[in-house]
Amino acid sequence: MPKQSHPAHPAAERLIEQMGLQWEAEGKPRIAGRLFALMLLEDRDFTLEELAELLQVSRGSMSTNTRLLESEGVIERVAKSGDRRVYYRLTPDPYRALIEAHLKRIERTRDVVAQARRELAAETKQKHTRLAEIERFHKFAITAITTLLTERKQQWKR
Repeated sequence: MPKQSHPAHPAAERLIEQMGLQWEAEGKPRIAGRLFALMLLEDRDFTLEELAELLQVSRGSMSTNTRLLESEGVIERVAKSGDRRVYYRLTPDPYRALIEAHLKRIERTRDVVAQARRELAAETKQKHTRLAEIERFHKFAITAITTLLTERKQQWKR
């Protein structure tokens, strides 16, 4: 595990590693999950070099993963007066960004299923029924997540 100001508590280290494994299980880079967990635990701005050292990964790998999380709206770049280095921190509402990214994946799946159902309309009723069921499930999930996002945005305005 990292040496410097990384959370020394075993539970913090476990969270960082488990978050990495969880993100990896979802098809995302393990380092991105570890980075997200570290930034949840440490409420401060980090340079790329600090992040790479804390998570004991290469600077190039950290650069790739910070760009990924930045593009997803989870972290943001910060400039500090008199310092040429770039710093990174969590966005004010990284959870909304994660939910929105998940919503987009569900919408894409729904669209793929809907297209297949239309194209396979002449096929067996069983195929059509199963595809219609999964399409309904995705529509339900989209509605639920959209409601969650709306509520989250209203809470954030307060």
